Amino acid sequence: MCTYTASVCLLAGLAVATLAGCSSNPTAADTMRGHAADVQSRADQENKSAADWDKGKKLIASGDKNVEAGERRAAAAEKDLQRGRDQVALGRREQAEGRALVEAAERSFRLAYPDQTLGSGN
Repeated sequence: MCTYTASVCLLAGLAVATLAGCSSNPTAADTMRGHAADVQSRADQENKSAADWDKGKKLIASGDKNVEAGERRAAAAEKDLQRGRDQVALGRREQAEGRALVEAAERSFRLAYPDQTLGSGN
């Protein structure tokens, strides 16, 4: 939009200069309009740079907050993952110990009572 305004000013200045083309030397007004168009174009560019700077600073601040929050969330997730792995390992140790106890009890029963059959219950 700012570039559009500068272009319009520049085109207006050129149109005036063209219409005044009957004289070989530009008038003082033509020179003033040309200077105004140049200054306006430069001002538009500087305003765009200032707006970009403001936007960039806001994005940096927002990015900093998101990085910090993401790092906290990742650290918490890593702790949860480790707790989950520890719990799975504990569960597997308990399963192995339980199976060993069940097998030992069944073996002991079969040795003591070879004529008896065990039920298939869990």
